[in-house]
Amino acid sequence: SLVLFAFWHFELDPSTAMAQTGITAIFLVFAGATVVFHLVRRQTAGIADLALVTLNAAAYFGISYALIEDEFDRWMGGFTACVAAFYVLLAAACRLREPEQPRLTLFSVGIAVVFAVLAVPIQFGGPWVSFAWAVEGLVLIWLSFALQMRELRWAGYLMFVVSALWLLLRDTPNALDEDFTPFLNQYMTSYAGAIVIPALAAYLLHLRRSDLGPGEEKAVAWMVLRVAIFAAAAIPVQVDGIWVAVAWAVESLAALALSTRLGMIELRWFGYGLLLAMLIRLFGLDTGRVDPETFRPVANWRFLAFAAGIAALYAAGWMRLRNRVEAGPSPDDAVTVEMWDQRAAFPALLALANIATLWLFSAEILASADSDLFDLSQDAAENVASLGLSLLWAVYAAVLIVLGVVRRWRWVRIAGLALLAVPVIKLFAYDSRTLEQEYRVIAFIALGLILLAGGLLYQRYSSAVRGFLFER
Repeated sequence: SLVLFAFWHFELDPSTAMAQTGITAIFLVFAGATVVFHLVRRQTAGIADLALVTLNAAAYFGISYALIEDEFDRWMGGFTACVAAFYVLLAAACRLREPEQPRLTLFSVGIAVVFAVLAVPIQFGGPWVSFAWAVEGLVLIWLSFALQMRELRWAGYLMFVVSALWLLLRDTPNALDEDFTPFLNQYMTSYAGAIVIPALAAYLLHLRRSDLGPGEEKAVAWMVLRVAIFAAAAIPVQVDGIWVAVAWAVESLAALALSTRLGMIELRWFGYGLLLAMLIRLFGLDTGRVDPETFRPVANWRFLAFAAGIAALYAAGWMRLRNRVEAGPSPDDAVTVEMWDQRAAFPALLALANIATLWLFSAEILASADSDLFDLSQDAAENVASLGLSLLWAVYAAVLIVLGVVRRWRWVRIAGLALLAVPVIKLFAYDSRTLEQEYRVIAFIALGLILLAGGLLYQRYSSAVRGFLFER
């Protein structure tokens, strides 16, 4: 049939409408000779039948594209979508007619998904591709419930995966390379769709959770997690500078709060990961971004970013401590992860918050010494910076020791003593040789007073710290 069509087309040169009508007739004949035949006779489709179905679809689309692309280039995406819709209807008919024999149904759904995927980049371009694929995924999930076809729902999941990969691997690198107005740009639609459409899909799956089949128990959680991931990915695309860390801090707290409310441990681990990404950005990107001529201690954008991150860490630790419950003795992996999270999350968040705080004040001292605010010479700036760091670490260690003694927190006391050892070692190994005399005297006196106060504190609260070496 295809050979005769080719001879007729090239020898007689019919019009585009006539040629398209002819290839459509051949397509429908072979669609009826395969799919419809099996529906009427209720026979199971074999390998040869399925191969003919695939060849028929591929030949029709390829020849039609070659015939009408020049004249109807703007409509080719719609034509491809019509072919996909045709196979969706075939799949629905197969499902209703032969529910016990899913082979032809699955094959029709697969062909429909392929054409649906192809229709989007053919018709659209740029950021609209991922948006359209996400809409297709939502429609397929809705149709799966309306037609009671689980295969369409899995096709919808596949569309969401394809949409996510396109947005992450193609649109996001292009967006990061461009310079555009935040929020008012072409990529806003893509990321808005990547956030809103999966949220609608998660809500739909939640409403019809009783109709979900085996293997779909985590579908709602994964949709919500997808929303959170792209909400975080959209931030460095739409904003810049310290606002990325501030936005990530806010989103991480929202994810942790929702994880408790919705009972999704995946969302909680995403919140922890986003907090870690926020810290990496603060330490690696925002720490050195200060101008010596305009720098003002505390009153600067870097301090705001670190303050937001530190507050988020403390708030996350408070939420984890507030929502901590006793896990059961079950050896299940999920329970084991939950128990580990309850025991390790709070001290880890507390430790990270203290590290970020100490890092921030150390960076403020260094920047203040080098800034034009105090107009120090090079030697004086180095002495002030070194002395300031020693005093800061010593005072901070003293505060930790006091809190550990008063609140009977053993690990806080140990952390304070470990931190106190740093300025002590620095004083004797470095400051005693590099600091000028007046700065060296100040450092020895200040550190000596702190050590004396610590000794008196340990003596005063000896009963509280007696278990320092022995308590479990």
